[in-house]
Amino acid sequence: MPEASQDPARYRRLLDLLGNALDLPASARATWVDALSGDNAEFREPLRRLLSHQSDTRGQAAIDGGAGAMAALIDEPTTPAFVAGQQIGEYTLERPLGEGGMGVVWLARRHGDSARPPVAIKIP
Repeated sequence: MPEASQDPARYRRLLDLLGNALDLPASARATWVDALSGDNAEFREPLRRLLSHQSDTRGQAAIDGGAGAMAALIDEPTTPAFVAGQQIGEYTLERPLGEGGMGVVWLARRHGDSARPPVAIKIP
């Protein structure tokens, strides 16, 4: 079965259901999603994923941003692509500073050069 992000009719149905969920008080949304039945039951997990992000800036931007942004949020992996201590080129990632738009900004330091100030690296 194609993902909602790859099938226009399924994507429209997902958006309709998301709109219905967002019309509810935040405290009632999870119960409403859990109660979906019939053909709508297949949308439970994508809706849970979208609603779990709706309170953060990135999630709200995806909800407001249309098909491409929503598809990325629906299909995003559940494990982070980068972790503290990981090396990118000549830099070591220390901690994420923020995320939004099109990537995550990390605080990083050049390997073996503690005299230089840290840098911010944006990873798409």
